[in-house]
Amino acid sequence: MKWVHVSNKCGKTMKVKVIIKHDYDSSCTKLRNGQYFVYYWDWGTYQRTVTC
Repeated sequence: MKWVHVSNKCGKTMKVKVIIKHDYDSSCTKLRNGQYFVYYWDWGTYQRTVTC
């Protein structure tokens, strides 16, 4: 299983989504400043994290 740790250090609330090539992307997740989430997937590779 693969994973990515996404943290918000922007100083404001952000909505972010993890993009995975050849597998499901994460849902749009709201992160307050200082919060984080970990996204797990089985196949494919991490591409990028985007705002949504």
